[in-house]
Amino acid sequence: MSITTLLAISSLASATPKMSMRSVVGLEPGLWSIATSGMIHVLGYSEPFSKDLQQCIEPDKETRAILPSGKGECEKHETTIDGVMHWHMMCHSSGTQTRYDFSVKTVKRRFSAQGKIVSSRPNSTTEYTARGHWLKATCQ
Repeated sequence: MSITTLLAISSLASATPKMSMRSVVGLEPGLWSIATSGMIHVLGYSEPFSKDLQQCIEPDKETRAILPSGKGECEKHETTIDGVMHWHMMCHSSGTQTRYDFSVKTVKRRFSAQGKIVSSRPNSTTEYTARGHWLKATCQ
């Protein structure tokens, strides 16, 4: 399972966002170790989650590889302050609205991310944190 899949836990699918990566250090391509954790709140219940995984980040993906993708028509906005990317996206699909708010700090061989995904159908909130570090240049 990829980090994109974990971030998309609240009923999401494809459509990788296009955004400016100015002032954000790209991630070193290769094999990464990623620790994720968070809490899903849906229909009056809360469920924690955590997963450690390894993911290959290819040279053409860089920082976009750690951001969620959205389903439907999406408006995206990104700002960078002091090397921290603040990324927001609102998506509309089949009567559902989903809002994403994330902050990502990267250095070549480390990153940390935190965020929130709020969906209107079902009414749910996913709070999310991730920390990643580079393991090696090859993904095998």
